[in-house]
Amino acid sequence: LYYSMNTSTIGGCHSCFHRVLFLLVIITTSLFPINSAFVTARRSHHNPHYNNRHLDSNNNNIRSRMALGLSGRPGDSADGVSSSEITKEFHQLASAAVDLSNAHVSEAGILSIQRSVRDWENDKRKSLLYQFPTTMILPPEVLQQQHPIPLDPSIQIRLPSPSGKKLLIVKKQQGSNDNNDNTKPELELWENGALIRKIPIKEQQHGSIVHDPTGFGIASWSPDESYIVYVAERLPPTTHAFWEPKKTSKTKEEDGASSSSSIAGGQHILGEGYMEEWGEQYVGQSPLLDLYILHFGSGKMERIANVPGERDDTTTKATSGGGVTLGQPVWHPTLPKIAYTGWDAGGLGKMPKRLGMVYCRNRPSSIYSSDVTKLLQRLEVEDTTVDEAGSESNKKNNKDKDADYKSLTSTFPYARSPQFLQTGEMIFLANPKPFVSHDGCMGLYKIGENDDDTDCIVPVMDLPATDGPKVSGMGFPGLFMNQLPSKSSCGSKYLVLGTVWGSLSRLIRVDLETKKVQLLDFPSLAGDSSSSSHSLQCQTPLGDWIVSETATNRPASLWLVPHADIVKEAKEETIVCKNAKLLTKFPAIAASSFSPIQASSDIPFEVEVISVPTEDDSSLPPIQAILTLPKHKTASSGKVGLIVIPHGG
Repeated sequence: LYYSMNTSTIGGCHSCFHRVLFLLVIITTSLFPINSAFVTARRSHHNPHYNNRHLDSNNNNIRSRMALGLSGRPGDSADGVSSSEITKEFHQLASAAVDLSNAHVSEAGILSIQRSVRDWENDKRKSLLYQFPTTMILPPEVLQQQHPIPLDPSIQIRLPSPSGKKLLIVKKQQGSNDNNDNTKPELELWENGALIRKIPIKEQQHGSIVHDPTGFGIASWSPDESYIVYVAERLPPTTHAFWEPKKTSKTKEEDGASSSSSIAGGQHILGEGYMEEWGEQYVGQSPLLDLYILHFGSGKMERIANVPGERDDTTTKATSGGGVTLGQPVWHPTLPKIAYTGWDAGGLGKMPKRLGMVYCRNRPSSIYSSDVTKLLQRLEVEDTTVDEAGSESNKKNNKDKDADYKSLTSTFPYARSPQFLQTGEMIFLANPKPFVSHDGCMGLYKIGENDDDTDCIVPVMDLPATDGPKVSGMGFPGLFMNQLPSKSSCGSKYLVLGTVWGSLSRLIRVDLETKKVQLLDFPSLAGDSSSSSHSLQCQTPLGDWIVSETATNRPASLWLVPHADIVKEAKEETIVCKNAKLLTKFPAIAASSFSPIQASSDIPFEVEVISVPTEDDSSLPPIQAILTLPKHKTASSGKVGLIVIPHGG
């Protein structure tokens, strides 16, 4: 517990570290008895800026024992159940966790989906690849007999094209140090099972490629699958000490980057050698991100220059002190144009300090669009050399420059997650009023094909609705989501979206014409729907939907929901999808070597969504929470031991 807090959730909240430390020692000692050597060892290293990754081997062993609940002596809980049994049950519960991502169905009907599983002892996650047919539904027990494919740890991104015929893989270059977060990536371009091209990112081209589905976004294929737009870190300026020789970058032909002079004495100057980052889970990532386009055929890439906050390295000194952080790029369905989100990183005057981004959606942001016609033309030519922002001749010749960018949401303080509909219209999330809480309800808006006539589809809601569909007694609370799915259109009339609804996640259908919101219910899904969450994974080429069902006490299951169930005319508040078909149930996977787990999905915990009335204002809706209890506990067995994971904030 201490280890999880110190490396994951405490993040930039160091001021809270001291307050919870002694409370945490008391809590963990009562749950998992430990020897005093651990406390002594930890006190000697007590430093809010201490990084657990640099512990020596002895402390690594202590840390692992603490995380796994191992102790020097056995202990019993108040009701006579041994602490080792409780720890085994907790490990069984943790093994049921299923984190799914990167779901995709090819034109051949093969579903590929990645699962991330915990490896507590090594403080890592393992990625597993599952593949299932969707055109022929096999019995779930048959699919469960197929073992997943462990992905190479060097693979950072795996992005199939819409048809599934092409594949982009981003890997760490061979021979790079796994502990070095700044290693240059290597791109692999696959087509029809063949590795067509390998592209190493050169030293001064750009930093790591960003794959952040809930934050700064992921790479995106063009509709014809000829181009890929992606997000990459901007390299900081080169610095050297006053007494050192001046550093100069290589030629453009060698490294593909624009030449900039090294800054004398700038190693520890904010905005030069020292960068103010976005904090917490973005520590170590460059605060300024750029957009690049890669041509699949030629293998050439170039930075998009007609964006907000663009700098000219030939006339001004490169700096990380201001600028705009770009992300979430998407392609227009028919035009050579992309839309993307830009966060004020000090360059637009709305946010002089980078106050954090994880779980904080109240950061000034806007949506922009850029024409990339001439950039695409340059990338198609294989016999010319283009640097990371266009050749010098192109920079000087205005005829070869694309038109300036457009700001599409200047009236909104927060706007993010653009997605184009097949009609050329664009939908996005926004809030017309600033809020001070970490996160808040967002509205769904639509912009016309000519970038005009912004229309509100789902408004921002201050309180849950008192009428309409309900989940665990709560009416529709509005949209609470990180990003819009890459495919949400169901025909030309409806959208299918996933949103947090109280303590659960549920799917809704939005009518673009009437603006009506209806809850999607799946009675055939496994388990008690009152305590389970539904998530949208992807859409098949035939228009069907892949949906996951999860709960805290059982592994997830995957379902195929027919297109006809979603688009059928229904005036009811809840649309019942009766024809969902089970694809598979994911088995449990052990998170550590502490104890074996049961392969079945029977987890010894029960789950209940509870509601607590607000004492200070009876007019407000109750606060929901998820209560997870061991099944062997009864009302007569006394109080239940509580597992607490404190965090800063």
